[in-house]
This record gives sequence, structure tokens and C-alpha cells, in this order.
Amino acid sequence: MRRTNIVALAPSTAQHKKLLELADYCSRLWNELSYRRRQSYFGGYINWNFKDLYDKYKGIVGSATAQQIERKNSEAWRSFFALLSRKKADRLPANIASVKPPGYWKDRRTNTRKLLILIRCDCYRFEEKILRLPKKLNIRWKGHPNWARWIRQGLLTLIYDKVNTKWYAHQSVEVEIPHQPLSDKRAYVDLGVINLLTIAIDDKRKTLAYSGRPALADWWYISRRINKLKALAKSMNNKESTKQIRRLFRIRRKRFQHYVCTMVYRAVRELWHNGVSTIVLGDLTGILENTRGRRRTNTMTHNFWSHRFLVQRILNQAEEFGINVELVDERGTSSSCLRCNSQQVIRRGRLLACRACGLEAHRDTVGAVNIGVVFGGRVNGVMAHPLEISF
Repeated sequence: MRRTNIVALAPSTAQHKKLLELADYCSRLWNELSYRRRQSYFGGYINWNFKDLYDKYKGIVGSATAQQIERKNSEAWRSFFALLSRKKADRLPANIASVKPPGYWKDRRTNTRKLLILIRCDCYRFEEKILRLPKKLNIRWKGHPNWARWIRQGLLTLIYDKVNTKWYAHQSVEVEIPHQPLSDKRAYVDLGVINLLTIAIDDKRKTLAYSGRPALADWWYISRRINKLKALAKSMNNKESTKQIRRLFRIRRKRFQHYVCTMVYRAVRELWHNGVSTIVLGDLTGILENTRGRRRTNTMTHNFWSHRFLVQRILNQAEEFGINVELVDERGTSSSCLRCNSQQVIRRGRLLACRACGLEAHRDTVGAVNIGVVFGGRVNGVMAHPLEISF
């Protein structure tokens, strides 16, 4: 499987200037390639050969880097044409609303180029706290790579973060799957906003609920700080954003992602210890388009909750434990009675009460157990409140 090591770089002042210069030229090469190919595409054909641009930049950024940028640009265009073919055949993935040609390395908000450097796999080497790059750049790095033992290294991407004013190195690596399933049980996962994960496991008498309340409280706290700074910037300088506001947006997103990554890792590890080999995951693609409620509810579902990021983390983490993931349609599983399958239910907070048979149970538990019942699980249907986990 392929993973990414991310470490921070600590270049000297001279090295920082050199990296900025190289990144700017790399961005120019990408943008010129994209511009010419976009013009040729809109003109009715596509030109793949731009040797003049390679000759123009190879002496500045290096022949290997220029070749790598041209290759990545070609890959982006081939992906675009593959998506066009799927769109014509009406087989476009549900999460892709429209297909557009590859764009530019450009920040439209600030009207500046994105600063990236692509280094081919055989042109760099990580040593003890030193990253050796072309152009005789030996830069100190700091951090702890998640995947120190890898089979093969791939592309290295150097990215300059303008908000934090720091350089980061993203190393693509190929690694072995570290774990294999201990048994052949199945787990059924219901996704939500308050409880991010509610899990029912075959033959287990208690469901697990991983609470999102700590992350939500933290998100609201930072959001209030952002709103105060926005009002202050508007009244004093008539600006919509400042560097401090952008940094808070970044902190808010990173803290949420860190919480989700930690939660998913602990949940999947617990499933692995319980012998789970397959996770049946409720697919909520398109749910945000149909969500209508109060302003606070809409803010939580559309701004706080990131369904796609949560699902992707589950897919990635399950792969590391050798667990398969099946995405299934969970429509109606949280709004129908498990005992009598009636739709005459009352939902208040996290409680679901059935008017037909009188069942009262936790809504998220009903959703997880119903997924297991619908898709052939051995869940026992216990309707007690789940074992709630938060951290």
C-alpha cells in the first residue's frame, strides 16, 4: 500500500531563498504547460509535446524536476479524459459533480502562484536529520515519519505553507500491510454528527459509539473567535480576512482532522482486536444536499462535519489492518423500528420511540443494528444505550 511521510524542513536563509526561487519556476512551468494544453483542448485537439518548455526550464529547475512536472501534468490531463469518458457512459462517481480540465498552480484569493517543487524518487535521500536534494541543497528536517520502514520511495513534494511560513516535505512511500484480520466477523457502522461512529459487531452485546462532542465544542469555540476577528477586521480595515483569521481557519480544520484520525485509529484497532475482517459502512453520499434544518444544525452538518474525510480515513485505516470495507446504502436505517420495521417513530435528541410496538432505543444504535440486520449480520438486536467513547 502507498502512504505519505510528512516532515517539516528547517532551511537556512540562503536555502529558503533558493527553494522559493525553484518553487516559483516549477509553478511557472506547470502553469505554462496547463495554459498551452487548455488552449489546444478548447481548440479541438490536445498537444502532448512541449519540448521547448522542457528545454527552457531544465537548466533552471533541473532536468529530472522538469521531466517530473511535465509527467504529472500529463497524468492530470489523462485523468481528466478518463473522467470525461465515464461521464459520457453515465458512470461518473457520485462524489464528482462536474468534470473540469486541470487548472493552474495559483491561489485565486491572493492572485499568487502556489509554491511546489517535485523531486523524482531517485534524486533525493533522507539521512539523519539531513535531506539531500539536487542543486547541492542539504536541508535539515525535523519530525517523526509515520512510515520509517518502507519498501520503495516515490515522489518527493516540497510545499511552502504561506500561512505558517514553513516548508514541508511530503514523501510518497510503498509499505507492507502491517496487520491481518484475526477472525471473520463483520462490523456495521452508522455515521453521524454527534456520535461520529456508532458500531455494532457480530455476536457482541454492546454497541460502541465514538462521540464527536469534544471536537464539536472545540470547533464552536474557534468559530466564535473567527467571527469576532472578522467583525473587527471589517470595522477597522474593511477587510474580509487577515493572516490571523486564515491561521485560525487552518487550526480549526487541523484540530478536527486530528480528532477524527485518532478516533478512527482507535475504533479500527478495537475492531481488529475483536476479530473483525469486514466493515459494512453506511454510505451518506449526497446527504448534505437534502439536509434542511435550523441554522445551527445546518452549520454543524455543512461546515463542521466532513463526511468525505471521515469515510476516507476509515478506508485508509482499515487497509492498514487488512480489513475490507463495504459501502452500502443506509437509507431509512435510522428512522425505522428494528423490532417491527415500522416507520411510525418519534425522534427526540438521540432517542427513537416506536408508536407501533413501543420500542425506545438510542437512534444511533438503531441505525448501526439495522444496517447489520439488512445486510445479513449476526447482531443480537440489543437496544441498550451504546458504550460511548470520547477522548
